[in-house]
Amino acid sequence: MDLNLDDDFGIVLDKGEMFLKATKEVSEYLRTLPLTKEQNNTLVELMLEHVGQARQDAFMQGFQMGQDFQEYCNLFHGGNENEYTKH
Repeated sequence: MDLNLDDDFGIVLDKGEMFLKATKEVSEYLRTLPLTKEQNNTLVELMLEHVGQARQDAFMQGFQMGQDFQEYCNLFHGGNENEYTKH
């Protein structure tokens, strides 16, 4: 699925601390590899595409889970969302 959350919906997925740490570790490792500048750039582009798609897929899966849960609540509990909140 080709979906740009920022362009299509104005949704920006923040990159967490662990994501940024992992990105830095990968970047430092890439510098040690005997790659030409062109090979390095191609690899980085491919990695960016892969990670971006994975993040979008994860968002859409989470969104679908939320919709499924709402349908479950409506079907079995009459859609009373207050039933699931602590008072």
